[in-house]
Amino acid sequence: MKWRRLLSILFISGFVVSLIPLLFLIVEDKNNAYFSGVMFLAVVFFFLAVSNSVTYYMIKIREMKRR
Repeated sequence: MKWRRLLSILFISGFVVSLIPLLFLIVEDKNNAYFSGVMFLAVVFFFLAVSNSVTYYMIKIREMKRR
């Protein structure tokens, strides 16, 4: 259970780290070649973080119902 929480935190931090350069590229230079790659990374990390967090909390709720 602890590893899933750690994995969720890592995916969320990966999303935040990839979102910062994406926002910079949107504001400063919209014709940059790295724009699509960074956007892809941000989307991938977002869905990984959401799916892993949902799974973590579903397991946690299921354990609470058993008690």
